[in-house]
Amino acid sequence: MRKSALIIGVFFTIIGLSQRQNLIHISFEAEWEGKKLEDKLQFFGKDSIQITEFRFYVSNFVFERDGTGFLEQDSYHLIDLFVKTNFEVQFPPNFPFDTLEFYLGIDSLTNVDGVIGGDMDPTLGMYWTWQSGYINLKLEGKSIQSPKPKHDFQFHLGGYLPPFLAAQKIRLPANSNQIRIGFDLKKFFEKLDIQKTPTIMSPGKESVNLSKHAAECFYIK
Repeated sequence: MRKSALIIGVFFTIIGLSQRQNLIHISFEAEWEGKKLEDKLQFFGKDSIQITEFRFYVSNFVFERDGTGFLEQDSYHLIDLFVKTNFEVQFPPNFPFDTLEFYLGIDSLTNVDGVIGGDMDPTLGMYWTWQSGYINLKLEGKSIQSPKPKHDFQFHLGGYLPPFLAAQKIRLPANSNQIRIGFDLKKFFEKLDIQKTPTIMSPGKESVNLSKHAAECFYIK
């Protein structure tokens, strides 16, 4: 990803791929107190929360150690906790790393470039408009705390224009070719007041604040 490399290259020495390559397998899981999110309409906790949709973008993957980093090219992936939860990264051999860095969401430069195919195809339902850009995270479901008629909640988080830049950088310890990343659903909902705010559907302060909280819910399993 050319523009991302320009940004990250300021901080890291970026190395390229040789003809010999390894594969790093990265997978994502969401859990609530050890219970894995596998099927739609699961109930969690005393609030009887049902998750009907949970998708998010992760991008700009850098594997780093001691100031040297390998940047995945064309680095953006759509994770759907009910459909697609993993992908592989082509990786140079004999390159040690101890830190994984990536973004929750799509960076501003990529949003400005306009729509792209593959995981970023607008028909996948993760794109607002050229003015608002991509939806970084989409979480929908039902909660008895929601004041809406059918007790729905909808959180569509994004925004790439100042002052509402929603993409969040995440740094995690990692040194294996099998990387499992968890998302703590309970921690995410503990910070929410669904009764007060059952819906966020556009860029803004609430979207940025909840995006920051979502980034804190990722961890290495």
